[in-house]
Amino acid sequence: MRATFQIVHHNDQDGWCAAAAIGLKIDEAFRRGLVPSDTIIRFIETDYGKEPPIEKLLPRTPHDRLYLVDFSFKFPIMRDLASAYGKNFVWIDHHMLSPEIIELPIPGIRDEQASACLLAFFWDIVRSAPQPLASQVIGNQEDPEITPVIPPIVQAIDKSDMGRFDIENYSIWRAIEFFDFLRLDGREAKDFVTLRDWLINWAVFFEPQKHKNAHNAIRELYSFGTRIFNWERREAKKLVSDGVVMGVLEGLRVAGINVRRISWPLQMALEAELPTATELYVAYWRDGEDWRYALRRPHWNQRVLCHEIAQKFGGGGHPGAAGFRSKKFLF
Repeated sequence: MRATFQIVHHNDQDGWCAAAAIGLKIDEAFRRGLVPSDTIIRFIETDYGKEPPIEKLLPRTPHDRLYLVDFSFKFPIMRDLASAYGKNFVWIDHHMLSPEIIELPIPGIRDEQASACLLAFFWDIVRSAPQPLASQVIGNQEDPEITPVIPPIVQAIDKSDMGRFDIENYSIWRAIEFFDFLRLDGREAKDFVTLRDWLINWAVFFEPQKHKNAHNAIRELYSFGTRIFNWERREAKKLVSDGVVMGVLEGLRVAGINVRRISWPLQMALEAELPTATELYVAYWRDGEDWRYALRRPHWNQRVLCHEIAQKFGGGGHPGAAGFRSKKFLF
């Protein structure tokens, strides 16, 4: 029976990029004769509260592999997957997690100081370990001797996903969301030619020195993203003046707004217009039968831990930004 490598990833820019990084590394291993040519590669996108059933993820042959990037399941599922796959389960994540999950003996990298795509970029498929340079890079991305090692697309996603915003990186990060050819959800490659076809656009970004049009592609992302940024900035001012609902969530004074995200321009507008007594910003919207919530804390309020609030409702994330689903409207 043919082996299947499943790459399960979070449904955002960081998750897409991390999944592409792993896919490209698997293809490189195949070219070196280290992965059988008949291996099936499957990409599965997921989100908190919308996880695929574990039955779909369990191995069917001793050579199956599972790569879980930018995401974690609840403890019982993580434990069962670790037991089923053994060393063939690789987990690369940067979210704040409970100690019982972190302590599971699963190969991979867990580091809250960097994005999942940066961690995946420095994962060595063959050695099943981080590349030696990884420990030098994580947390030191601003070092001028280190930064050139990291592709611009990974730098942009890493900085924006970790909340280190600037206009150029934020613009690239936002533009990626609008290009469906960069998404891999539901794709199953039964040969490496197909896998390469799907990953060619990511390959241009990951290895710009090999592709003469790479610089233009990055500039097009930036140009498109800049237009998004300018539009978001204009809309943010309107939203703050017309659409903010004040309330309480988990004992915190909250400014809620009926949108799908607290974007960087929206956060800047909220911080400029609302009193510093506001402890948390919450975006909320209806998604089928669920209410979805995206949390972001003001820059002046570091004591609020968004991931802990989200975890109470079955979600997750980071201290500064997190999300979850609920059947109830919580304001």
